[in-house]
Amino acid sequence: MKPLVEETYKKGLKAEKEGRLEEAYTLFKKAVEVSPSNPEFWLSYLDVLIRLGRIAEAQRILDRLTRNGAKGERLDQIRQRISLSEPSLTQIQDLINLRSQKEYEEALNQIEDLLKKFPSSARLNNIQGILRADIKQFDGAMNSFERALNIKPDYAQAYNNMGNALKDEGKFEAARDSYNKAININPDYFEAHINLGNTLHKMGKFDDAIKSYKKANEIKSDSIEPYLYIGITSYANCQPEVAIENYREVIRSKPEHLAANFNLSVIFLDLGRLEEAEISFGKVIALKPDYFEALVNLGVIFKRKGKLEDAEAAFRKAVNVNPSSAEVYYNLGIVQKDLGRLEEAEESYIHSIKLKPGDAVAKSNLGWLYYEIGNYEKAKIAHEEAISLDPKTNKLGLSQALQGLRKYEEAIDVLVLRVA
Repeated sequence: MKPLVEETYKKGLKAEKEGRLEEAYTLFKKAVEVSPSNPEFWLSYLDVLIRLGRIAEAQRILDRLTRNGAKGERLDQIRQRISLSEPSLTQIQDLINLRSQKEYEEALNQIEDLLKKFPSSARLNNIQGILRADIKQFDGAMNSFERALNIKPDYAQAYNNMGNALKDEGKFEAARDSYNKAININPDYFEAHINLGNTLHKMGKFDDAIKSYKKANEIKSDSIEPYLYIGITSYANCQPEVAIENYREVIRSKPEHLAANFNLSVIFLDLGRLEEAEISFGKVIALKPDYFEALVNLGVIFKRKGKLEDAEAAFRKAVNVNPSSAEVYYNLGIVQKDLGRLEEAEESYIHSIKLKPGDAVAKSNLGWLYYEIGNYEKAKIAHEEAISLDPKTNKLGLSQALQGLRKYEEAIDVLVLRVA
């Protein structure tokens, strides 16, 4: 038995020397199990645990050995290494608080100071990587995560955070690989499955993304997050009914969930299910009265249903929320024109064009409005400006304005050019 355990121990030393720390850990563990009275085996076992970043496990073993009477200079050195491996929970929480306050520079400065005291802290290097990614220092973030992983090769959180940084940088394939490494280390890593799904979605791999979300759902069945993302990805994958089912699942668990209610409303509108869309957008606005996109969409629904006064009210509320939206003023002008309030419609069209001077469609509609009013000169100018902005603009409006001005030959020439 003794030669066999010595051989196992020697293999562990070789693996540790070559950087194969997980393999060394397994071999040293076998050695101490077979020969628990050999102090060299324990010292090597503790050494590799510290190098792997498994400080809590190393501390437990050291405490047990100390209680059993173990002592000596090398054991004291191990004890000192453990005490210097990681900062206190208070110091870590201070860094987390700074990040939540977006005090990134101060947090990074504190980490630099802490790393001088705790150079082998995988956790500090991981947090440093997160902070560097927050401020788009992606190369520096990668260096930090790699240092964390060199210290602790089975650090699933570091692989997950590295994946987040790579995804934010637009390196989706590398991000996918990093998330998979995190999952290989910890198959029940909920956040990594969600992040992998989000990355696969961005890569257009919708079926694979949904598989990742479903795996996350198996891990944490009481979470609404997988249902939300399955809804988003299913709709992108042209499966609206599946999306509706998953959004409803979110809303059953959390009726006030704004994103789920809004996304569900959009699907109803896109499918032309206007009654359901109206009710659903109404719920969204009840949850968030100043939700600009919901107000605009509700206005569109009312317009399609012929409820013009309700449409006008919705668009006016939207304008109050975002007075810089040319689109809303344009839609407001259409509704006011349909209501026969031409002067108000003119004002809305002009406001829209001021906000978006290059909008040929708004210019053309303004031209038609002037034609209805009987101001043919202004109609002509508006249509000419629309055509100048977009030569593909229908020239019938310009021809009509010219006829109103009794410039019949010019009106005919415009139409002939349009046909040609």
